[in-house]
This record gives sequence, structure tokens and C-alpha cells, in this order.
Amino acid sequence: MLHVNATRFRTGTMLETDLEEWNRTLTVNVTGMFLVIKAAAPSMVARGKGAIVTTGSISGMFGEPALLAYTASKAAIVNMTRSLAIDFARDGIRVNCVCPGWVDTGFNNPQFEHDSLSEAQIEEQIQRTVPMGRQGLPEEMAAVVSFLASEDASYITGQTILVDGGLLAHV
Repeated sequence: MLHVNATRFRTGTMLETDLEEWNRTLTVNVTGMFLVIKAAAPSMVARGKGAIVTTGSISGMFGEPALLAYTASKAAIVNMTRSLAIDFARDGIRVNCVCPGWVDTGFNNPQFEHDSLSEAQIEEQIQRTVPMGRQGLPEEMAAVVSFLASEDASYITGQTILVDGGLLAHV
């Protein structure tokens, strides 16, 4: 089993994002995952089984203001996962993607700072946009990864699982 989780998150619109930042974000978020999977896949192919779980983001499912490089990289991961699932299916390797929404880790703080949001405004935004009314917890993300890596998910491949408290259910 392989869980590939890499993220570089910087805010910026097209005019605020220079080529160096664009390349760095795509290198960490996409090329980094590609290289790890490329290194691990041969042993899975040799065994005739395996599970790869990538970490995308709900930001890869729609456009967001001031997150150009991040959203582009996470969309690439979603579609890289689908392609890998097709490529490896006959080798007995399942490939799926977990796309977290807001997770209570401090990860989204740069976006909150970019948008000049106070704690009260952040809470109001979560209440307004997330049907479950809260941020997710890291252990909730881990549980989905564990499920996808387990034999209980033996007939699931090429899927993107949104773990977002229902946020994208109404977008």
C-alpha cells in the first residue's frame, strides 16, 4: 500500500503568481507524487497487487480565487489518479484519490490571511459553506485512506472520494 500525500499551498492569482512559484507548486504537488509512485509501482506489479491512494483536494474539483497553482496541481492529481487506475487495473493495483475539504490543521491559514478573515469570519464561512457546519479532522481523512487501502475496497479503483462535510454537494 502506498499513500502519497504532498502539498505546497501558496495563495496567488495569475498576476500574483510568478513562474518560479508555479513550477515549485507543480513540482511538489504533481511531479513529487509521480516520482514516488513510479518508484513504488514496480514492486506492486511484481506482486500482482497493491493499492495507491493519492491526496488531492476539493480545490482540484472547481476553480477558487487566488489559488491558481494549487487548484491546477490538485486537478492534475485527480486526473493522474484516474489514468493510473486504468494503467494498473490489470496488474491488480487499485489507485484512488482522497480529496479533503476544510480540515482543522491550520493548513488553510494562508488563504484566511490572504482574504484578511478574522476567526469569527472563518467560523461564519465554515457554517455557511459546509453543510455539516465544521471542519474535518485529520483522523477522518486517515480513516478514508485506510479504507481505500484495505481489502474492503477491493473493487474500487479510479475514484475520487470527497471528504468535505458535504461542501461540494451544493456547488
